[in-house]
Amino acid sequence: MFRFLETIRIKDGTKQLDGYHLKRMKRTLGTVPLPFSVIEFSKILQVPKNLQSVTVKARLLYDANGYDIGFEAYTKRDIRRIILKDADTLVYDKKYADRSQLNILTNGLLPEEDVLIIKNGLVTDTSYCNVAFTDGAKWYTPNMPLLHGTQRAYLRKKKMIHPKRISVLDISSYSHIRLFNAMIPWDEAIELEVEESIVRM
Repeated sequence: MFRFLETIRIKDGTKQLDGYHLKRMKRTLGTVPLPFSVIEFSKILQVPKNLQSVTVKARLLYDANGYDIGFEAYTKRDIRRIILKDADTLVYDKKYADRSQLNILTNGLLPEEDVLIIKNGLVTDTSYCNVAFTDGAKWYTPNMPLLHGTQRAYLRKKKMIHPKRISVLDISSYSHIRLFNAMIPWDEAIELEVEESIVRM
């Protein structure tokens, strides 16, 4: 089984944030070369004809020894409730294919629920999204996420979100939270009222 994973959004046949994904894969493997060239990477992401008119989730498993890719039509989850969960020892600094530690945190949740992971008192990510909070003026994203997502990197570059130290005690000072990732761009982000949706169990 390959060790790492990239999830890439392809809409109407157009690859999105592919340069950001390529950069992260190179950073993940460090001095070890990727198992494909830049040109081959583009060819790998050719969507099957029956999926070219929909939003597609390309799931690329890889490590230094090779890769495997699959495609499926993408449907966004309808998250309505976020549960605060402490996980001080959790490490997910690379996009590992093994999500067992994250799955433990979400075990028993309803389909419309997700966790907001708190590490040493600081807000990080949900189980599958980076997050941002607004005070009504700007959007702030935790400066210590579990994973530096590709959509997060893009939004930071565009100055649409701003990194900030956000503790669990700071959450109530914000009005709304947004969930986003490579498959959920900013204009399609899941937006919820903090007071109504975030709970501690």
